[in-house]
Amino acid sequence: MENYKIYNRVMRLAFGFVAFLLIAALVTENLDQLKYIALIMLPLGVFQLWVALHFTISLEKRSEKLRAGLYFYWFLNILYFLGLYIASRFDELHEDFYWVYLLAVPWPIAIYQYCLVQRSYRERKTGRNKTAVS
Repeated sequence: MENYKIYNRVMRLAFGFVAFLLIAALVTENLDQLKYIALIMLPLGVFQLWVALHFTISLEKRSEKLRAGLYFYWFLNILYFLGLYIASRFDELHEDFYWVYLLAVPWPIAIYQYCLVQRSYRERKTGRNKTAVS
C-alpha cells in the first residue's frame, strides 16, 4: 500500500505544479511560460509508463474492470504516440499545433491513469480485487 501513497504524492505534486504554472501564465498573460509544463510532463510521463508496466506485469492480480481500463490506457498511449509520429511527418503544420498536442493531449491520459490507480487502491483496500482467472 505504500507504493500507492508514493504514486498519489507524486501525481498530486505534479498536478499542483502544472496548475500553478497555468495560473501564473494566465495571470501574467505570458503564455510562453506554458512551455515549462513540458519539464514536468516528461518525467511524469516516464513515471506513468513505469507504473502502467508494473500494472501490466501484475495483471492477474487485478479485477476485470481494471484490466479493461489498463488495456484502454495502453490503447490511448499508442494512439498518442502514433499521432505524434504522424504529426512530425508533416512539415506544413504550425508550431502551435505541436505545443497544443504535446501539452494538452497527454493530460486526459494522465488523469485517466490516476483514476485507474485510485480504483485499484480502493479495490485492494476493501479486498474486492477478485478476478475471473482460475
